Amino acid sequence: MSLSPALYWLIYEYLNVRCLIPLECERWQGIPDNHTRIPYRNKSANDCPDTPRYKAIGDSMAVPVI
Repeated sequence: MSLSPALYWLIYEYLNVRCLIPLECERWQGIPDNHTRIPYRNKSANDCPDTPRYKAIGDSMAVPVI
């Protein structure tokens, strides 16, 4: 049994993965917005890369659970 092209498109559309941005992760964990945006390796807080922010959020405990 073959699938119609429209059904292939529907399956393809719903199987895409969207990554959460650090701000969304902070909100899910109950952390104040931009709390993990700190100076990093001689860069200002505005130039802080996302990777250390994700790590800090992942190493924390969810505030609403505590």
